[in-house]
Amino acid sequence: MKTPMSAETDRASSVERGPAPMRIGVLVLVVLSLGIYGRTCWFDFVNYDDPEYVTQNAVVLDGWTREGVRWAFTETRTGNWIPLTWLSHMLDIELFGLRAGAHHLVNALLHTLNTLLLFFALKALTRRSGPSLAVAVLFCLHPQRVESVAWISERKDLLAGAFFFGSLWFYAGFARHKSLPRLLFLALLMTLGLLSKSMLVTLPCVFVLLDAWPLGRFGSPAQGARPGWVLSLREKGLFFAVAVAFAFRTFFAQENEGAVSTLEGLSLLQRLANSGLAYFAYLEKTFWPFDLAVFYPHPVFLNENPLTALYLPGFAALFSIAAVTVLACRRFRRFPPLCVGWLWFVAMLVPVIGWVQVGEQAFADRYAYLPLIGIYIALVFQADLFLAAHPHRVRLASAALGVIAAALVLRTWDQTAHWRNSQTLFRHALAVTTDNYVAHNNFGLTLLEEGRIKEAGSHFERATELYPGYLQATYNLGLTLQHRRRFDEAIAAYRRVLARDRGHFLSMERIVECQKAKGER
Repeated sequence: MKTPMSAETDRASSVERGPAPMRIGVLVLVVLSLGIYGRTCWFDFVNYDDPEYVTQNAVVLDGWTREGVRWAFTETRTGNWIPLTWLSHMLDIELFGLRAGAHHLVNALLHTLNTLLLFFALKALTRRSGPSLAVAVLFCLHPQRVESVAWISERKDLLAGAFFFGSLWFYAGFARHKSLPRLLFLALLMTLGLLSKSMLVTLPCVFVLLDAWPLGRFGSPAQGARPGWVLSLREKGLFFAVAVAFAFRTFFAQENEGAVSTLEGLSLLQRLANSGLAYFAYLEKTFWPFDLAVFYPHPVFLNENPLTALYLPGFAALFSIAAVTVLACRRFRRFPPLCVGWLWFVAMLVPVIGWVQVGEQAFADRYAYLPLIGIYIALVFQADLFLAAHPHRVRLASAALGVIAAALVLRTWDQTAHWRNSQTLFRHALAVTTDNYVAHNNFGLTLLEEGRIKEAGSHFERATELYPGYLQATYNLGLTLQHRRRFDEAIAAYRRVLARDRGHFLSMERIVECQKAKGER
């Protein structure tokens, strides 16, 4: 006797497309991906994270060396433990030197590979080519992918994504034919992904969700037997153990680098409230992908009324997310793709939603590289089940997908252009966000490099006004004041940095330089 889910799959098979249109669709997708992101081959490095990851990282600049490999696996930098990502940057230096275009091309190729892997993984899991291709189209072409692809420093997103999609593809076979070698190989793929970016700690949860749908492994347990979800969790014990080990390793790495905000800097209530706002922001930009920026200011660090700017909207949003989650779980039998896709989105964002705050951003488009696939799955595969009962509407749905894809291509093409260099990137960020202290600081750095010292100083000053605790902007303000021979004001700026960071040796050196310059006048 067939389950309701298998019956739906059988009905859906009646509207499945043939292999030839699928091959054409995949080819078009590859061409579009390389056509959009291939233009980044003419783009430059940017002054945000790229210096730490590549252009000013002495170990990476040495290329692939024995000492570099040891450093990648034993040291932390930028608050991350990402050995495979470091090795990929070293390999790029070995092959291409500091030709930014080649580094960008590798990112574009990896994203295209990820798109194909996603398609084949979903096809293997669901045995549905059409909806799998539609999800791959949305993933590949959506403007929220631009940050992960056009930013050289986000190589970790792309590498982790490749192992993530590879794991999903392989899991489809493991779920149907379990064996110890397959289990160990899956654990290896997961480990390699975690060595690229620790965000894959949620992969075991995704496996459990896939067991519920589309694999249907929960079933109806016999009398006295354990529920299917319990057996699924127990089966994933090795994966959860790997995830916990990497979570602790990453947390200590970030804490040692000072990347994790303490509860004194951000209270638990502030983190919870901002997480609600972040969930809603990701959803908003999924359906209205405009005003995307490299950095979104955190409301806590701005001089705003916390009640109206953070707590009221934040907890209202968090309550709404929780309510939708409960409702989705209760409606699983009726809307399985909708439930699983929503839980995929909610669960995969947990490591980066701000409960453990890393950095000073409220949220970031790069964090949505994998989680938003859940939203695409929810919408596309639920619509596919609807179309199975109304096959006469398939052509209309295909036309609608074509219009959406065309609109996404235009938006993504436009968004990609902003990543041409540091000045275009942060000028755009200033245009589409308000009170963006990081954008003011980094745009000021581009002006400083051009010798426009006074203009640069105004941006550094504005950054420190918006966020007085922003030490990098305070230091840069001191530099511009020192260039303008306003030594007393420069010394005061450097001392404000030292008041918060006593080990900031550059500020100490600058103070000595200013004092010597004053004595020479």
